[in-house]
Amino acid sequence: MLSAYEKWAEDVEVVKDLSYHFAKCNNRLASQASCDTLLFLNNDVVLDPREGCPLEVYESIRRAPDVGILGAVLFFPDGRIQHAGIDFLREPPGRGFPYHPRKSESIDRRKMLAAFDSAATTGAFLAIDHGLFRRIGGFSEAYSRECQDVDLCLQAHRIGYRTRVLNLGETIHFENATRPTGEECWPDRRLFLRRWRSYVEAHFL
Repeated sequence: MLSAYEKWAEDVEVVKDLSYHFAKCNNRLASQASCDTLLFLNNDVVLDPREGCPLEVYESIRRAPDVGILGAVLFFPDGRIQHAGIDFLREPPGRGFPYHPRKSESIDRRKMLAAFDSAATTGAFLAIDHGLFRRIGGFSEAYSRECQDVDLCLQAHRIGYRTRVLNLGETIHFENATRPTGEECWPDRRLFLRRWRSYVEAHFL
């Protein structure tokens, strides 16, 4: 990726030497952006090669004022679903904690809806109006590794915005390509439940 960015040096600014902290790094970069829409996109996501895919995301979020955040259906390389929206566990002890309800499901993407509402979406592919992002205060830096994306979606939901997920074709996510597989951060998970369990109970369960 860095080699590719060098070829596009006139169009892409690379900020190096950042210590990994999803919220802090993305908040810093967002503060330097002058565009009206932000797209947070993992470096292990490969967009569908058809022309116009990013433009479709931009146009979708600009023409729907009540949609604050847009995500995308993401697939594993073998075609199984990696992400198709986020829901919340209904059984204790994890009741109220976010999860991917359709993860690893095998389905023909052409039979999926073109767009659908979801409680939240993954930060691996997350578009948001820049003004809304600033209004919310960006990603919460209280989280070190997990849950900041869902927290952001719930912040938007609390002030009246929907999260919507688009089916953008064969958009691939090589999950945890740059992080250890199965890595879990329990302090972040406990923080999320302290902050949001009552709200999730009231609005989603």
